[in-house]
Amino acid sequence: MDEDQGGLEVPCPEISETVESQGPAEPQTVESSTIGKNVYVLRCVGCHGIDGSGVVGPDIRPGEVLEKYASAESMEALVREGLGEMPEFGSKLSDAEIAAVVAYVRGGLG
Repeated sequence: MDEDQGGLEVPCPEISETVESQGPAEPQTVESSTIGKNVYVLRCVGCHGIDGSGVVGPDIRPGEVLEKYASAESMEALVREGLGEMPEFGSKLSDAEIAAVVAYVRGGLG
């Protein structure tokens, strides 16, 4: 399903029931921050919304997700492998892109 996010038509590959929010940001370079934001806009906005509040996927703003995925590595594994209705992105994104989008989300989406 395509969701309209500020004039952008973004396809939502599937719904996620496992990711819900984040915590402290890991250090990022300007380049990795830009990559993380770009990946988020292209791959995540359709389900999680531009601000992470959820469209058809769950709210992933800072909060509960950090309790479920306390480390960046555990969140990277979720993105890479998928779980439940969360699609896997390991075949679509590089390890660097996965790390960047996780850092972007854990950093409060901005």
